[in-house]
Amino acid sequence: MCPLCKKNATRKQCPGCEAELPSGIDELSDVTIAVIGAKEVGKSHYIAVLIDQIKRLYRSFGWTLRASNDETIDLYDRLFYKPLFENRVTIRETQSALGNQNVRKPLIYSLRLGKQHQSKTIMLAFFDTAGEDLNSEDVMAKVNRYIYNASGIILLLDPLQLKSVRESFEEKDLPAVNTEMNDIVDRTVRLIQNGRGLTADTRINIPLAVAFSKMDVMRGRSIMGEDAEYFFRPSGHKGDFSRGEMQRTDQIVRRWVERYDARCLHGLGSFADTAFFGVSALGCNPQATQRLDFAPRPARVEDPFLWILWKNKLMKGIP
Repeated sequence: MCPLCKKNATRKQCPGCEAELPSGIDELSDVTIAVIGAKEVGKSHYIAVLIDQIKRLYRSFGWTLRASNDETIDLYDRLFYKPLFENRVTIRETQSALGNQNVRKPLIYSLRLGKQHQSKTIMLAFFDTAGEDLNSEDVMAKVNRYIYNASGIILLLDPLQLKSVRESFEEKDLPAVNTEMNDIVDRTVRLIQNGRGLTADTRINIPLAVAFSKMDVMRGRSIMGEDAEYFFRPSGHKGDFSRGEMQRTDQIVRRWVERYDARCLHGLGSFADTAFFGVSALGCNPQATQRLDFAPRPARVEDPFLWILWKNKLMKGIP
């Protein structure tokens, strides 16, 4: 029923963002994944490459990803795929959802997991959040309400924002200093607590994947040593989610963070489930030219996504 004219509508659409909803939405389990992080952390690049990587991994994991409406096809192709994969230029900075309604619209897909006789189809919704929209609790409450309904959150952190890392680079190679990581975590925690009516001492049961982006910039740097090469080796997730692989990744990143900037751990105790990851969407740092010499060469971008599926009991976990 259309809320305005009170007549039967010809399509299902979200009453909030007006995005067309996929057929059969009332029959499918939905998994909403919020990708958040400060300005210039690489959220759009991560989402663009993650969706492409999910499609490429169908043989290994026995899944099929399909866009659920024409709007998703158009948004992904125009804003994500063509610039990055065809034109090989970096994606423009995501605009604030206060001024651009398209930012509020998720990319909606149906994902069939498993073989046909044991398959389960879920609806996936990816939200790309402008970094500046995480700078104010009031703005977050208006445009980022999906976060407290999320099935999982991927918090992207830029290693080039860590003080110890920045000191090992020349100034010209560095992005500007952005919002403190702790501030984003604290605002996100308060948004979820207020949205779900939780007390301050109640732990949040949304799985939080803390993923350091741009791990390619750490290769060859003494600050991380040989551990940096680990993230560019073939993943141990082959058809199922490897708990051992995840634990090793978590230990490497957590140990590195505790050694050089333990402030990143502040506030994460509010979440019942957290895991650390290291990813690279592009495989290079095109900051100076904004152009890529080659197509994206992703490294482990799917790991946080697989972990969230596993935490939602949608994937089998093996030792």
